[in-house]
Amino acid sequence: MRRGGRAWLLADRATLAEARRQVRGSTLWFQRLQAWYLLAGAVRAPTVAAVAARAGLDPDRLEATLAAYNAAARDPAAPDPAGKPAAARRPQDQPPYALIDCSIRPRLFYPAPVLTLGGLVVDPGSGQVLRPDGSPIDGLYAAGRSAAGLCSRSYVSGLSLADCVFSGRRAGHHTAQHQARSHQRGQLSPRIRGFRSTIIRRLVRPRRRGAGVAADAARLEAAIIA
Repeated sequence: MRRGGRAWLLADRATLAEARRQVRGSTLWFQRLQAWYLLAGAVRAPTVAAVAARAGLDPDRLEATLAAYNAAARDPAAPDPAGKPAAARRPQDQPPYALIDCSIRPRLFYPAPVLTLGGLVVDPGSGQVLRPDGSPIDGLYAAGRSAAGLCSRSYVSGLSLADCVFSGRRAGHHTAQHQARSHQRGQLSPRIRGFRSTIIRRLVRPRRRGAGVAADAARLEAAIIA
């Protein structure tokens, strides 16, 4: 959202032709309507500079961005500026060009023409986010489309809510087990112990002051731990 939610997808003649073929044979009827809606509203022009100007973009910046992408697309060993894998790259060099509006804004027929695939790498048994070396980050979980899961490599209609419920339950279950074990060992984290003590003090504070309050708080906290 750094640019106000504005985003454009550039495609050349060959990519658009392939997209039309895939739309006809690989989508459901409502998905075809959405795809044709996007393609029909695309900005088109015979050159990169001209299509940028028609869309209100900086022609020089778009040409530089496309040149960097095409250079990486032609060399599988070169890193893509946006991290796109080599197998998914294809030079966009066959005019005319089209800019498809993928901006996030209120629309009558197409609220947001993009979705998230993949996400943070998590431990499959707990949902804990993993560091680059594969070790889990204590206390940090990811669920739903913010985590790598069933829908990470392609969109599977109908699985979004199921994936969210499953991964959310997995993270919650692991958190509860971890806290139960810590509670039994008396090893709650300093943050949780401080929060618990604050709540206890507020529970016993209204009518009494001084040592009596401290004694009541200590007894209540001992009872909770027991």
